[in-house]
Amino acid sequence: TTATATDTVGTATRKRYGAATAVEAFDVQGMDHGVPVDPKGGCGKAAPYALDVGICGASAAADFFKL
Repeated sequence: TTATATDTVGTATRKRYGAATAVEAFDVQGMDHGVPVDPKGGCGKAAPYALDVGICGASAAADFFKL
């Protein structure tokens, strides 16, 4: 499936699928398995499975669900 929209968010590439964006995927270059955090931006702190990659996974999810 081809993304209907692609842009950059922090260090990640965001791909959106569908006219009403039912699916959103983030590709973070070099990120291992874990939760993305952005301590400099006030989002969490780095830990074994909380990875400082410059984007905030919690904020991205909240934005997607319009919370």
